[in-house]
Amino acid sequence: MALRSAAFPPSLLPLRRDSVRSNARSVIRQIRAAEPRKQKHDRRDAALLLKLPVENRFPAIWMPSTELRDLRTLLLHRHQWVRMRTRVQNALQAIALGHGLRRGKTLWSQLGQHTITSLPLAPHAAHRRTELLALYGKLQAQIDELDERVRDHAQQRSGAKLLMTTREWGRSRRWPRTCSWVTQRGSKTAKRW
Repeated sequence: MALRSAAFPPSLLPLRRDSVRSNARSVIRQIRAAEPRKQKHDRRDAALLLKLPVENRFPAIWMPSTELRDLRTLLLHRHQWVRMRTRVQNALQAIALGHGLRRGKTLWSQLGQHTITSLPLAPHAAHRRTELLALYGKLQAQIDELDERVRDHAQQRSGAKLLMTTREWGRSRRWPRTCSWVTQRGSKTAKRW
């Protein structure tokens, strides 16, 4: 039986803050244990899900705290900016490759950006290149600001400080998803969410 938590409107989330917290996997195990039959049947599962709350046997579902939801929102916001920057980088790299400029990662250094700026292009392509380079600079500045905010939050947590000492910290794609400070309350291990 699959169990998905319903999305609650933000106005109801503070009401659920005092609820007992438990791991989502244990909730599913407890519900499965309430039905001894192993054969799957949607109607039987639906009847069980209706019967458990009536008998006060429905397990509590863990809800993240307001602070944790805010941290997740910050990380997702940063991730969206990084995705936008990647699309701009891909467009600039396509322009560079179309004109025989193969620089790889060094295209994003000061020298690489100067090189792409000096490419002789047709008027529309030159305008597009200029706009993309300007957008790239704005996105990079925004991402750097978000990185600082994430770093400030991470400095407040001991598990995140340890994570920041690893090689993957910095511009790695994985560090926002493996931060141990974005885990459930009371958990001592890093969780992927």
